[in-house]
Amino acid sequence: MSNIKIEKFEKELNCEVQMPGSKSYTNRVLIIASLAKGKSKIISPLHSDDTKYMIESLKKLGIKIEVLSNGDIEVEGNGGKFNNIKSNDLFTGIAGTTSRFLTALSVLTKTEISLSGEGKILERPIGDLVDGLRQIGAEIDYTEKKGSLPLKINGKNINSSEIKMSGEVSSQFFTALMLIAPHLEGGLKISVIGKQISKSYIDITINLMKEFGVEVVNNNYKEYIIKGGQKYRAREYKVEGDWSSASYFCALGALHRGSTIIKNLNNNSSQGDKNFPKVLEKMGVKVEYLEDGVKIFGGSLLSGIEINMEQMPDTAMTVAILAVFANKNTLITGLSTLKDKETDRIEVMKEELGKMGVLVKTTDSSMEIIPSTPKSAIIKTYKDHRIAMAFAVLGTKVGSVIIKNKEVVNKSFPEFWGVLKKVGVSLSVQEKIKNVLLIGFRASGKSSICGELAEKLSFNCIDLDKFIENKEQKSISEISKSGNDWESFRKLEHNALAQVLSIEKTVVSAGGGVGVNDILEKESGKTYGQLNRELIQNSNGTVVVFVDAKEEKLLERIELAEKQKFNSRPLLNVNSEKLKKQLKNLKNQEEKEEFLLSELIKDSKKAYRKRKPLYESLANIIIDTTLDKKSQSVEKILNQVID
Repeated sequence: MSNIKIEKFEKELNCEVQMPGSKSYTNRVLIIASLAKGKSKIISPLHSDDTKYMIESLKKLGIKIEVLSNGDIEVEGNGGKFNNIKSNDLFTGIAGTTSRFLTALSVLTKTEISLSGEGKILERPIGDLVDGLRQIGAEIDYTEKKGSLPLKINGKNINSSEIKMSGEVSSQFFTALMLIAPHLEGGLKISVIGKQISKSYIDITINLMKEFGVEVVNNNYKEYIIKGGQKYRAREYKVEGDWSSASYFCALGALHRGSTIIKNLNNNSSQGDKNFPKVLEKMGVKVEYLEDGVKIFGGSLLSGIEINMEQMPDTAMTVAILAVFANKNTLITGLSTLKDKETDRIEVMKEELGKMGVLVKTTDSSMEIIPSTPKSAIIKTYKDHRIAMAFAVLGTKVGSVIIKNKEVVNKSFPEFWGVLKKVGVSLSVQEKIKNVLLIGFRASGKSSICGELAEKLSFNCIDLDKFIENKEQKSISEISKSGNDWESFRKLEHNALAQVLSIEKTVVSAGGGVGVNDILEKESGKTYGQLNRELIQNSNGTVVVFVDAKEEKLLERIELAEKQKFNSRPLLNVNSEKLKKQLKNLKNQEEKEEFLLSELIKDSKKAYRKRKPLYESLANIIIDTTLDKKSQSVEKILNQVID
């Protein structure tokens, strides 16, 4: 898997984008069309990993499915009679919706079906659905861990038509049962124990079943009755655009000046996420509702809000991203289902935003985001498509944000990166981490970290200053003529940096001036700092780590190092004539050393304050070594670099 780097978007955003078909609708329609008698045509469906696994599994069960050249799908339904099964082994990858729907569908085959997946899906709960199917006579065994996939499923002894099931775990369990209900003898009555969560997804299911000829009685989300004898009717059906996918471009439009039009959307949809623009309005964003979408006007100051997202949990992470830039704290509640998604989305948001310097307070069902100025970071996606897309939006405001495993968006929005690039966001794909560049001020700990980090990664370690000294057979003080000729050193440094960044599998400990110094290179008219930055940013596969510490700790370390090895580093802001005059008036060597040390500390303090924002803007990862042992600093970096 490869990573992708998001650069800061600083222009006005004026664009129009088309949203892909809804995953929720596509997977439901695929099941319904398979159970209808005759040929159905699904127009503008979503093609993603989740729908791919659904199609492959339905084909194994004997359903004839053809994807047409224009992307539409033709399904030859079997009327609920599975007489031509090709394989009894179904595999669903990490697709939760697909897994749940196929668990229920498998009982209609009247034979034993093995259903498995991979990754997080093997941990996600499915016990309530299994218990519900067992209530009507299905024989289902867990082949590994109780309560989750893999499963052995056999529905040959279905003998009942009533199920009682908790409504507080997943609405997908109810959808799975409702979809197969017309083909159960006597139909099905499902009673909800407790509160029904994610009602909007129940509405999608009921409305789609009606579109294909089956009526569902919804008694205020307390019970659902599907009378027996009803049949799905094959038909042509156009899938509406996906509001969950649209949320990322709504948020993008809200964060940047200009206007963003998002089309192929139904403002009267049953999708709960259609209300995302209303959340934006609460946050102070101007929204215009169009016939087939919305227009977002960006650039306004965002307001922090309190909001319950129970009916639209998939967009909660997008709200959290926007909340980073709000004028006060934002509290998002109703998130109990997020802990059992592709990952624990509540804790992941806390962890990944924390890397960027943003504080998030969490409970099992809420997030409170404290606004901050986020810093660049490498974002782990945990194989979760929504984490990747939400942080990509944030990356457009921050810059130099790397999203790991960019392919995870294929689960629901394979075109995401292409659409983001089309609207003008600068992206660069990083096929692998080629090397790690440690930047930061003197005494931050770069050199000591380099060796151990390289060992952990099985990389080489190169200290750039030592590399230059060995090559020139001179000390830095000698090269720079005790600080009077920094230009000569910076030229050598730039050339050396280009050389070492071309070496794969290398951790480079850079000098304090790399990427931040203001020494002019006369021919280009740019500073060597600017030239360094361009070199680094164009070095595909280079991860930049800003190794930092509190100012007082850095100055303390510099003073200690200087006392141990006096005059080891020339002053950065040297003024020879002034210094010579002051030194001339001092009586002995001790006073001179004390004076020079004092000047070095002043010089360092001034330089650090000037350079710190430049280090931050260049880095993908920022670590603070103030209280760390070397091994702890290395571990901080490894946690972000390695999945």
